[in-house]
Amino acid sequence: MKNERGSTLPLLVGLSTLALAISLVLSEKLSLQQQSLRAKSEARFAALLVAKQTSGLEPVIGLDYSTSILAEFPALESLLVISVDGLTFEATACLRWNSPLKVRPTEVICQTARARTLRLPSGPMV
Repeated sequence: MKNERGSTLPLLVGLSTLALAISLVLSEKLSLQQQSLRAKSEARFAALLVAKQTSGLEPVIGLDYSTSILAEFPALESLLVISVDGLTFEATACLRWNSPLKVRPTEVICQTARARTLRLPSGPMV
């Protein structure tokens, strides 16, 4: 058996640097993914809220309904809720994302969701 002499310090420094780099990249990615999921959740809630509020009314196609519910979403950068076909509401919610490590510039993340309102047929049931 050979006598192996040398320091393991360069190996430990290299592995520590690699582990640190991976953790920094993952923290950026997870933060971005979390903000994206939050924007999707806010868009879903906005679409469902407008669909519920207008369930007894005839919606106007193309009208922006976000002004009626904007107070419910103080953290949003922007919100747009429109009626696509009179039964379906499409909401687009945008949130500002700040890099936790300040490596990337601030970005605005937008997600879209749809909700459909149920309309019962009017008139006598046969």
